[in-house]
Amino acid sequence: MSDDLDSLLSRLSTVELASVFLERMAEDVPTPSPDVSDRNLPFVLLAERARGLYVNFQHSLSSPTEFAPLLAIRPLVELAILVKWISLEPRLHGFLWIADSDASELTHLDAVLMHAKLRGSPEPQLDLSHRSSREAVRAAALEHLKAEGINYGKNRAMPSVSRMVEEVEKAIPGHKIAMRDAYEYAYRTFSPWEHTDASSFNSTGQPTEGEGWVWLGDGNPLGAEAVRAIATSMYAYILEVILKQLDNDDGAHLARMIRDYVVTRWIPPT
Repeated sequence: MSDDLDSLLSRLSTVELASVFLERMAEDVPTPSPDVSDRNLPFVLLAERARGLYVNFQHSLSSPTEFAPLLAIRPLVELAILVKWISLEPRLHGFLWIADSDASELTHLDAVLMHAKLRGSPEPQLDLSHRSSREAVRAAALEHLKAEGINYGKNRAMPSVSRMVEEVEKAIPGHKIAMRDAYEYAYRTFSPWEHTDASSFNSTGQPTEGEGWVWLGDGNPLGAEAVRAIATSMYAYILEVILKQLDNDDGAHLARMIRDYVVTRWIPPT
């Protein structure tokens, strides 16, 4: 197998070919269904999410807006961190992720209803059939965290992205570089305005003499090819973790080798 893999890697002269290979590997992840175990369900759902985000990034490359790939890559990088964090304790962290997702949906639902009320508009016809079950899941997650003495913030069932990075680094020191790289890529490398806990309304442009305004968000120091390679490496990392959790060790190993190959060949050190 190693001889075949070496031959394959020698032909991966562009990031596009690596992308095609990873998309084929993603087909080995089962689709969500009642047959999927509770433990594996979060990883199956996350694989679907990753596939969509990676396709979205690929579409952004042909956007007439130059900085579109920079906007499309961040959720993919964040997802890589989330997947690895969930893999630390699949049952607990998977449950917390689902509970937090339910809590976010309830918050959005309440915001929609409140906005309609403030405008004097008729109450929108929303599907409220799952509200009670979602509230119960959120309450159960918060009670569990309270019993364990874990505090992720008021009514939060999950940690922030930065805390996820810290928890992964503490649990698996060998993943420190991968986690720290992902965090730096997502929050610091691409754009000076994206790393803020307060808001995303900081200035995104500056005036230039005789030229109007220059957008700051496309001033990443890595270049378009490296950004594409980072997205591909993050997708490979996600597949590596998910396939490992699904007991597909061969697939996880291949994903790891593709990730290493892409990183060392196309991504300059930050």
